[in-house]
Amino acid sequence: MTNYNIFSFDNSVYVFGHNKYGQLGLGHNNDIYKPTLLMQDSKIKSICCGHKHSMILKENGELFVFGDNDCGQLGLGHNNHINKPTLLMQDPTIKSICCGNSHSMILKENGELFVFGYNYYGQLGLRHANAINKPTLLMTNKSINFHQIQQTSIIWNHNNRAFYPKEFKERIYTFTLYLKRN
Repeated sequence: MTNYNIFSFDNSVYVFGHNKYGQLGLGHNNDIYKPTLLMQDSKIKSICCGHKHSMILKENGELFVFGDNDCGQLGLGHNNHINKPTLLMQDPTIKSICCGNSHSMILKENGELFVFGYNYYGQLGLRHANAINKPTLLMTNKSINFHQIQQTSIIWNHNNRAFYPKEFKERIYTFTLYLKRN
């Protein structure tokens, strides 16, 4: 289960919760007990949280990754933890992103599906059980769409707000009221 939260409000990104691996992107590994500004004036297309890693996709196609990287789930070509948003790629054709427990996926508008990270059980679909630390093309199919992969993932984007679990929707509403009052 994800023990941290990342969300966008008024073109700003806020984070709070567990941060042992830098999954909040604040440049340190201390837990944060109140909503804290991570990025401001950012037009966010989607945010995805794995178990201990995070991805933020901006509308201009910049894809930032941070957090646990033991299995290469950040796609940076190494396995070092990253505690600041780090640009993985800039590609305006990225349609959506998705984080599993310790793996990640990128879907482009042309149907190219890239996978990377933990693969012990074959969850990357690559016909082997080796972890992959760089985005690797799995398939091309324009019919692919991401849906919530597992209970521990929270997938957010402007078009699919229904993916929020009810508890998370209530937290966002409460936080929105908090920001308006203060």
